[in-house]
Amino acid sequence: MKNKIKSLTDHKQAEDELKKSEEKYRYLIERLGEAVYRISLPDGKYEYFNPATKLIFGYTEKDFLNNPKFIEKIMHPDFKEYFKEKWGDLIKGIVPPTYEYKIIDPKGNERWILQSNKGIFNEKGNIIALESICRDVTKQKKADIALRTNERKFFALFENANDAIFLYKIDKNQIPDQFLEVNKIACKLLGYSREELLKMTLLEITNPIQLKNISKLMKMRQNTGKLTSETNALTKDGKKILCEISSQTFQLENENVILSTIRDISERKKTEKKLKKSEKQYREMITYLDVGFYSIEIDGTILNYNPKFSEILGFKNSDNLIGLNVSDFWQKPELRKEYLEEIMNLGFVKNYISHSKKKNGEEIVLQVNSHLLKDDMGTPIKIEGTVIDITDKFRLEQKLKESEEKYRSILENMQDGYFEVDLKGNWTYVNDYVCKYRGCSKDDLVGRNYREILDKANIKEVFKKFNQVYKEEIPRGTFETQIIRNDGKKRFVEGTIYLKYDSKGKKVGFFSFSHDVTERKKVEQKLKKSEEEHRNMLNNLDVGFYKGEIKGKLLMHNIAINKILECDPSKNLIGTFAKDFFKDEKQMKLYYNTLMKNGFIKNFIVELKKENGEIMTVSLNSHLVENKITGEQEVEGTVIDITEKFRLEQKLRESEKRYRDFTSIASHEFKTPLIPIIGMPQLLLNDNNLTEQQKDSLNEILHSGKKLNKLIDNLLDTSQIERTSIELIKREIEINTLIDSCISDLSFLIKQKNIILIKNLQKDIKLNIDDKKISRVLTNLISNAIKYTISNGKIEISSQIDKENNFIFSIKDNGIGIEEKDKDLIFQKFGKIRREEIVKYKLDFHGSGLGLFISKEIIKLHGGEMWFESAGKNNGTIFYFKLPKKLVK
Repeated sequence: MKNKIKSLTDHKQAEDELKKSEEKYRYLIERLGEAVYRISLPDGKYEYFNPATKLIFGYTEKDFLNNPKFIEKIMHPDFKEYFKEKWGDLIKGIVPPTYEYKIIDPKGNERWILQSNKGIFNEKGNIIALESICRDVTKQKKADIALRTNERKFFALFENANDAIFLYKIDKNQIPDQFLEVNKIACKLLGYSREELLKMTLLEITNPIQLKNISKLMKMRQNTGKLTSETNALTKDGKKILCEISSQTFQLENENVILSTIRDISERKKTEKKLKKSEKQYREMITYLDVGFYSIEIDGTILNYNPKFSEILGFKNSDNLIGLNVSDFWQKPELRKEYLEEIMNLGFVKNYISHSKKKNGEEIVLQVNSHLLKDDMGTPIKIEGTVIDITDKFRLEQKLKESEEKYRSILENMQDGYFEVDLKGNWTYVNDYVCKYRGCSKDDLVGRNYREILDKANIKEVFKKFNQVYKEEIPRGTFETQIIRNDGKKRFVEGTIYLKYDSKGKKVGFFSFSHDVTERKKVEQKLKKSEEEHRNMLNNLDVGFYKGEIKGKLLMHNIAINKILECDPSKNLIGTFAKDFFKDEKQMKLYYNTLMKNGFIKNFIVELKKENGEIMTVSLNSHLVENKITGEQEVEGTVIDITEKFRLEQKLRESEKRYRDFTSIASHEFKTPLIPIIGMPQLLLNDNNLTEQQKDSLNEILHSGKKLNKLIDNLLDTSQIERTSIELIKREIEINTLIDSCISDLSFLIKQKNIILIKNLQKDIKLNIDDKKISRVLTNLISNAIKYTISNGKIEISSQIDKENNFIFSIKDNGIGIEEKDKDLIFQKFGKIRREEIVKYKLDFHGSGLGLFISKEIIKLHGGEMWFESAGKNNGTIFYFKLPKKLVK
């Protein structure tokens, strides 16, 4: 029993230790800076990924765990085949120690991944999973690539340098060993072969007199890392060449190596002597140069300059520029850094364009040619150069460049074919449009002969046209031919042929602009057919149709024109002039002026003369068109005889005038007898001796009189509105007070129906208005809201200011609303709605139907607008009117 308990105890301890060990390693893996994952095979499903996934791949653990074989989706295109090959091996159980591949991260960047692998196999020896550790080696890969690139560049520069270059080591006594490598120039300069030089040392090719100084020089190089001195080099045939030798140490394959360059300075020394001799002449010449000369420190401080330089920057000859900084004359001083980088790298700049400015700030463009001056140790000390003011030339070049770019863009994007052929007729270039209409690729055409793709019937004709251009050396005008596409279909092509010359003016081929006109050909055939149908259709029209020159002769007309003018149907009016038909020359001028101004004219009423001289009234509808052959503008349009219609409209206008006059007179006549009808009951009602029945009768008479008086006022206003003779008497009014007055006048009706009236008005609204007219509008809208709202309803009067600074007033009710079918009647004269709710709720609907019509016109006269909104039956109505705030004077 004790043994059993001990065994269980040991087992438990082992399990605990195993658990601790697993937790320890999981803790390490979870915090490892490398991605660790396990993937099951062959399904490619990821079973585990540690948090470093995001760091290494840029993708999250979920991206992998939710997407089997996710690595294939993010693999760089260059490694797609590599992945397929390695995956195939993996399924077979072939597990290499490492994979190296590229992926595309979520930001589109390339990443190099180095992956270490371990295969997991079952008892049968079949692979069931892969465990891997991945690290991002992008920086190392880029560094390796850069290193190899630099090595190639170094050896290319070494071999093609203009100076003699020698590579060698030195012994412990600082004495040079045999050369490790020499370049071509070294062999050429000294007259030795490469093999001979590789057996020699630096001591054997320098002046023997200086041999004793070699050790000293080598120690100086050891201390400074670089050494430059002058010496005599000895050639194979014993000649001495004055040279400049520069030596410096660098690492090659982890060893210190000396690189020495030897430059023949014999000519330079001679030149320096000549230069010293001519310095005075040079300085004088610079002074009188017609280009600006300058000398500056590296930081831009001016050391020297000539008068032209001073003039270019807008200074006087008496001004002293020494000590000023040229950066102050750059439009963008930060760009001088780019200029300095270039001159520091190359030692010079040539035709550098600098956007500069003068002393007064005027912007100029300078062309700079500069070189870098160094001291004997090779340290840059100053910059010298010349400047030319090319402001005018630069602006012209910019315009030319813009023009060329525009031209190039047109050529590259034009919807025309362009091709080139040599003198034998072989295609040398075609653009995409040519390939499109020929139904093939560029490879199908370039190199082939034009005879292979033309219809046989057209080959001779095309050759004849090319031959004619070759002999006459002038472009061949538009020609048309038929080609055969790759799919066997025939297409019509139209083009122009030009001769092509080389730089020496020799004929080398042809080029052509062409266009597929197959569809146009089809359209032309259809057009030809439809023209006849169109002509027949025009002649069958009852409406007159014509086409003619501007203020000129008639070019075309249909038979209906003959009928309208009452002349023989077979008579041809082409060639006659507009003035032959217009009754009044002023009307004709007005017609043509309007047409030329707008490009069209609609329903122009004018009187024309028939052939027999009789006058008729017609309606002209015309528009300008362009003659596609001549490019001239022409006019075409229709003529409708409206003589009878015009006569009836005249009668109608006269009838309406008589109606308005009658309404105005009748309204005034009705007003006179109404004065006593309204006045007498008011006087009698003051008598306290009247019975209730008598008072009721007098009130009925007074109510009817007032109602009739309101109707007459509405008729008078309507008459004035139609004659546009209504006048406004405006003054500054506090509109809230006006609203309160209207509400007070209607208080009896409000109390009678127990209406809840809410005011939501801004304070101190003052407007320059006709208060009597606006009072009528408010009374109309509020009384309508009361009329069409059942007892115990609600009315809300509000105001607000819109974005255009206008006051908007609204009267909202919760009454019977306005149905869609009635909305068009609301602002019409005598527009009244009939609804069952009016009868059902015994609403007062008696009225003239003129109130809202007059109200809207009054608001218009004030420069405002009126409108309404209603959600429909039993959903209430909101009436709005807007008055401009600018009416206040």
